[in-house]
Amino acid sequence: MIEKEAQELLKKYRLGTLTDQERALLESWYIQYARSNSNIDISQEELQEDLDNIYNALPIHKKAVRNLFAPRSIRFSLYAASVVLFMIAGMLFLKNKQRHVPKLASAYQTTIAPGKSSAVLTLADNRKIVLDNNFSGAIAHENGITVSKTTAGLLRYTVNEKQASNDATVAYNTISTPVGGEYQVVLADGTEVWLNALSSIRFPTSFKGSERKVEITGEAYFEVAKNAQMPFRVVSGYQVVEVLGTHFNISAYPDESAVATTLLEGSVKVAMNDGQVKVLKPGQQALILKKNNSFTVKDVDAEDAVAWKNGYFQFADDDLKSIMNQLSRWYNVEIVYQHANLDQKFGGTISRSKNLSQVLRILELTGNVRFRVEGRRVTVMP
Repeated sequence: MIEKEAQELLKKYRLGTLTDQERALLESWYIQYARSNSNIDISQEELQEDLDNIYNALPIHKKAVRNLFAPRSIRFSLYAASVVLFMIAGMLFLKNKQRHVPKLASAYQTTIAPGKSSAVLTLADNRKIVLDNNFSGAIAHENGITVSKTTAGLLRYTVNEKQASNDATVAYNTISTPVGGEYQVVLADGTEVWLNALSSIRFPTSFKGSERKVEITGEAYFEVAKNAQMPFRVVSGYQVVEVLGTHFNISAYPDESAVATTLLEGSVKVAMNDGQVKVLKPGQQALILKKNNSFTVKDVDAEDAVAWKNGYFQFADDDLKSIMNQLSRWYNVEIVYQHANLDQKFGGTISRSKNLSQVLRILELTGNVRFRVEGRRVTVMP
């Protein structure tokens, strides 16, 4: 099968316009390729998924696939300093000139499901409420505030103005997500917050005074309700982010080398603890490197920073350690490195709804890394 013919068939496969003869040709080509280069028997389900992966990895379709992304779809193009993966004419080509087809992992002994909507709410009196999807409705009343939840994993704070105005006490709540959890909350002022895995937010149940201040750990995305008279401030260890009303993402995990604040809409002021201040425009990211406290601003694709909120991993020239940290938090697994090159870079997108084995299998297609899964331990090998 020549390159042009292979590309045309892959296009028609994705569009669902293959004839029976063309489908048979494409599938027989792929099955022949896969079975001749690995020890795996390809099931029909695996075949469908792998054909999707192959098509989506074609660099010429990168933009189109990106625009059509939806939950449970998958697209993955490995590029930049590491590799570009695409399959045409029955061959696997790598940017770094590797010509040997990688042997895929045969099977993983443990099926590890992706994370889900899960969190713990700590009330002002230190009572803890597990937020799962088994119930909905009002779950707490504090100082004129009603806290309610939906079965879809959303917590909402509603102010009873009359009761709240008669109580000058400011009560604080904390929402914490575990490893493998995420959650969404609507604060009393209407600000919406999405928490990624292993993250937390501490906030007043109602905002009073001259500012709206919250504290976070881990990663959170904010859509801040506008209020020019009461600035919204987010404290995240190394910095304070101040806004009036905007959309932005903060990643401040303690095990990562940097704190990143990415602006999608509006304007934010990022102030380091040492007094340095940067003002961001949409499409910019403030990056604080912890090892030397360097503080820089760069232009980025802001949508990449909130990929997790939209249901997928986005790797943009990320090193292997950073990628494995993300997988560890979402799938609740321990990562062990065995002579792996942690500096190699990967780029691409994978749905967070996939089982861990499916994600690892895609990474292994680069030929640059292998994995061994034992229980909830993942060993990373060259």
